[in-house]
Amino acid sequence: MHMGFKEWFLISPYVISVLILFSVLVVTYFLERMWVFRREGKFPRKEWNRVTELIRERRARDAMSLCEDTPGVFAKVFKACIQGAGASRADAEDNMLVEKEDGQEYLRKRVGLFGTISFIAPLIGLLGTVLGVLRAFKDLALSGSGGPSIVAAGISEALVTTVAGLCVAIPSAIIYNYFNFRLRAVLVDMNSYGQRLLLLLFEERTER
Repeated sequence: MHMGFKEWFLISPYVISVLILFSVLVVTYFLERMWVFRREGKFPRKEWNRVTELIRERRARDAMSLCEDTPGVFAKVFKACIQGAGASRADAEDNMLVEKEDGQEYLRKRVGLFGTISFIAPLIGLLGTVLGVLRAFKDLALSGSGGPSIVAAGISEALVTTVAGLCVAIPSAIIYNYFNFRLRAVLVDMNSYGQRLLLLLFEERTER
């Protein structure tokens, strides 16, 4: 039997409403995180090359100004490193660590929501199915007739909420793993290029 959205909704309106809310949250925050990672988590290759050139030319202030004008967590880490290098290597490393942690928390924000929804949505769908099965048996007991066909029809309708829960949970799990993978890649690059900049700064200093 073909069922439209209205029929799905009427089977268990409260459960379906919660799953619709979850799906809206997933889509909304997926788009928001995509924008954040695209703007803040993208490695600024061109600016990195220019910053290293300025350091080699011993123009640290210009390098910091360039970092200030460049959006993203990488530029903040680079600026913190250059700024701290004016005092000592330890200060440069401490400054970088603070900015890396701030950048990590900013990129990680709301990512856990996808993991939570991927875990909860199937359980809510299952709850709707259990309630639907109970209702089917109750209707059978009240009618006193109809046999297994009536029960089977009721159970097949009740399973709709489980399907709906999985339809929300599976994309949520994929999105959760995708952003965690992106976050790990960003952190690896931040550590790698931060150390490169640190070596370059103090290499230049020793040459003086």
